[in-house]
Amino acid sequence: MQKLLDLKADILCEGHFGIYQPAAAVRKYIEGYMQRY
Repeated sequence: MQKLLDLKADILCEGHFGIYQPAAAVRKYIEGYMQRY
């Protein structure tokens, strides 16, 4: 997941939960995922 953060993506297509954008929402989702798991 850290590699995804390092990409600084401005859009994330997540198979179960949908599309996240802009970059701040992508970062928030990934960081939240990392805290949970």
